[in-house]
Amino acid sequence: MRTYARTWPQRTWAVEGSNGAGRSLAQRLLADGERVVDVPAKLSARVRLFDTGHNRKTDAHDAHAVAVVAVRTRSLRVLAYDEQLEVLRMLVDRREELTGQRIQVINRLQRLLAELTPGKVKKDINTHLADQG
Repeated sequence: MRTYARTWPQRTWAVEGSNGAGRSLAQRLLADGERVVDVPAKLSARVRLFDTGHNRKTDAHDAHAVAVVAVRTRSLRVLAYDEQLEVLRMLVDRREELTGQRIQVINRLQRLLAELTPGKVKKDINTHLADQG
């Protein structure tokens, strides 16, 4: 994608939802020194609706709507690469993953204990109790 876009020396990338689903793409482009603007999903949805007469999402309609918003809207937020913020986001994402895994382990342990000792398992088991166990 970037190889193809190199034919335009002064280019701007428009990313819909740069704080959500488009975050990794936007951050990758910013890390490579590209200029990136954030296109709010509501604006591109409006363009899709007025352009096609419906608001059904397809890749082609999405790309066109984002491009139209980027070309016609001068007040879009220009993104800046913040390495420290990106590291913090990665750490938060990893913490959420680990928390989810921990909950899965506790639930699995609770289920196994209930199967092995029916009627004798505490309802509120946690990892601390399991370690003592």
